[in-house]
Amino acid sequence: MPAYYQWAYDENPNCPEGRESLVIACDEEGRVVGTMNRLLMEWDVKGERMVIPALGDFAVETEHRKGGLGLRMALSSTKGLEHAFVNGSNPHSSPLFRALKYQELQGGRWFRKVLNPVRASTRYLWHRLGGATQPSNLLLAQQAIEGYHVSDSPDQRLLAGLATLLNSAPAAVKLHWTAESVHWRFFHPIGPRHIVFYTADNGGTPTGALFISVGQRKGLTVCRLIAHQCSGSAAFAPLLRVAMDLIRRSGTDVFMAFTFNANAANDLMAVGMREQENPPATFFHHRRQANSMAPDEVLVQGAASDLGMEAMPGIGKR
Repeated sequence: MPAYYQWAYDENPNCPEGRESLVIACDEEGRVVGTMNRLLMEWDVKGERMVIPALGDFAVETEHRKGGLGLRMALSSTKGLEHAFVNGSNPHSSPLFRALKYQELQGGRWFRKVLNPVRASTRYLWHRLGGATQPSNLLLAQQAIEGYHVSDSPDQRLLAGLATLLNSAPAAVKLHWTAESVHWRFFHPIGPRHIVFYTADNGGTPTGALFISVGQRKGLTVCRLIAHQCSGSAAFAPLLRVAMDLIRRSGTDVFMAFTFNANAANDLMAVGMREQENPPATFFHHRRQANSMAPDEVLVQGAASDLGMEAMPGIGKR
């Protein structure tokens, strides 16, 4: 995944050390036997700006697991840091983070909707038989739909407006955005592909936005809701309905989302999304336990972690 490493480390404005931020373990022969990616993002933690890594792609070869290599890698990945973030932890890695006394945030709800079951089944079967499928390019065209807008390449003015909108989220602990980081996270030429659905006032200032990744997974075109913010809670539902309608008509097979917000969860279910059982876990590491966060203080969205990486060019087509 050379493009992923270049995007996540070399091009990341929050990562001055580049690929030195990647945690790897090698055996005596120099062969890589363990990896821990760290996606560094800038956060606003109760008014203080700091870079916090999201730990992901944690893997240790089977024959090296009994010696505590995974534990040493996890400790190394947070050495000297006030906080670290883990989102979407699976049942294999979650016990390690619990053993390390990471704070587990409760209440995350994960959703999925198959938008066209017949088409999805056919494409998946074709993939299993070795056939190649391509995602729809219609999703990435700039469009205007009855006052709603879509873009996959915002200009500098729109990027700045989207950053301001995202920063307006009423949470004590949240990502902090700039025009540069919005461009890098969602629209960088070698990064994961996204589209933004948004509304704007008469002056063109965004008033609501949904950032959705577009990629392939097991032969299916998959979209994920990665980040969102609207000027009022009632604005999310209509924007979501418009986005869902467009991606359905544009050839998307599956739409996925997760949220810690009860109102957003209700809106997701209202458009027919099904809640998943046994969802992945979300954790925060704190160097000082006194820095633990109340669940209602933290805004957790997919943009803070490596969700949607099947949208990287060349990834997810297997």
